[in-house]
Amino acid sequence: MKQLLSLILLLPMLCVAQPDWIADSKLPSRDELATINDSILQEGLRLYTYEKLSWMASDLLAEHATVDLSSIRGSAVQLDDNGKLTHFYCRQDSVVFSCTIDLNDFTLSWDNTVRPMTEDDRDAVHFRSEMINRIIETYGDSIYTIQDGSINIDLIWLGTDNLRAYLLQGTTLNGVIPFGNDYYVDIDRDGNLIEFHRFHHSYIPIDIRQAGENTQVLEVIHSHTVDNPFFTPTDICTALLYAHDLYGMKSVCILSTVFVPSAIMTFNMDDMSITVNEWEPH
Repeated sequence: MKQLLSLILLLPMLCVAQPDWIADSKLPSRDELATINDSILQEGLRLYTYEKLSWMASDLLAEHATVDLSSIRGSAVQLDDNGKLTHFYCRQDSVVFSCTIDLNDFTLSWDNTVRPMTEDDRDAVHFRSEMINRIIETYGDSIYTIQDGSINIDLIWLGTDNLRAYLLQGTTLNGVIPFGNDYYVDIDRDGNLIEFHRFHHSYIPIDIRQAGENTQVLEVIHSHTVDNPFFTPTDICTALLYAHDLYGMKSVCILSTVFVPSAIMTFNMDDMSITVNEWEPH
């Protein structure tokens, strides 16, 4: 019989300047926590939808494309007025593959028909490429380079005038959940970069292989400090992509050390909820 356990990884605390009020900081009220966590969940689930679509589109492209993959020159994601989110790939003058999620019922479809690019297609591909190049040129020195993985970038409109670029760490290693090394860049409608924000101050690869070959890991945990006391949208996305979808876990936790007593926050992936409990070390 497989052993069942929770794998706990508490990382060393970062040395950061803390405001005076941190020493006696208390948890927000339950209502305040619910509002904060609901907002984080909504943003994280939206990011997960975009990133999951990218994963599925890439896999389906490799399996079903009718063109030489080396001829592909770009890709983009478009959301139409009917709630259909499409990731498409193109050559210089044609769309060669598309993968679509209907956000109304979450059905998935794909199309390997080669068709001429529309003006909207060209604009979307050019805009995505331009924004990614601009982000890398401006903030590339502030982004860690991790061996055995790459940074994935998702551009998501938050309303009609605000665009957010999420940068998430991916990994090529089986059995590793790549928390951390994640960022966002806010962009205005004219393509100006407004704000760069780092979610975590380090890369936090949780290697569930440490638990042993015949062990099923049920839950993992990492710690957050004053800079980021709650779950991040990128935590939610990474937890769903890796811990849940790849490794079958039911929950992921963070230990938030900014509060006294500390708080353990649990993302329950069966019902998509976040629960919060105070925690005193023994």
